[in-house]
Amino acid sequence: MEGERKRRNAFWYAHKAFNSKSKLIICHINNLPDEVEIHDIGIIFSVLLHVRDPYTALLRMCSHIKEKIVITELGGYNMRNTLFNSIPRFFRKRFSKQSPSYMRFLPRAEKIGSVWWAFNHETVIEMLKLLGFGKAKVTYHDYRDRDGKKVFQWSVIGERTTPIDQCDYDFDPN
Repeated sequence: MEGERKRRNAFWYAHKAFNSKSKLIICHINNLPDEVEIHDIGIIFSVLLHVRDPYTALLRMCSHIKEKIVITELGGYNMRNTLFNSIPRFFRKRFSKQSPSYMRFLPRAEKIGSVWWAFNHETVIEMLKLLGFGKAKVTYHDYRDRDGKKVFQWSVIGERTTPIDQCDYDFDPN
């Protein structure tokens, strides 16, 4: 809970410092209320791997987003944007197939934790396409944790290509 308190304090500090109009909505992402208004941009930061039904989470969020969505998750990657990696990346991009999307179920009887899934960014891109966000860009980044170890992440920036009023977001998994 201490970490959550610090994140909220950081949000409110930045909110005030930049005179932001953004809103902090605190609820389970799969139960996002219909009363939440439409916003230009939505951000999901390291949430989807922690929810039992990540597709419903995306569906609920996308139903309230007019332009772009940013989804960031933890994930390893080995081709960082460096000059050294530019030539192999060029050949891989031009001459190899796109990586297939995958999702792996993580909980085991002997090890029930707070992480349900492991998946790659291709999975998120495929889900977003079904939800009206047909354009996507992937970025890779890292930061150092408290122990100085690198934590690798990827972000998918999805851009809406199907108008929100032409999407069917009435799916109810219950």
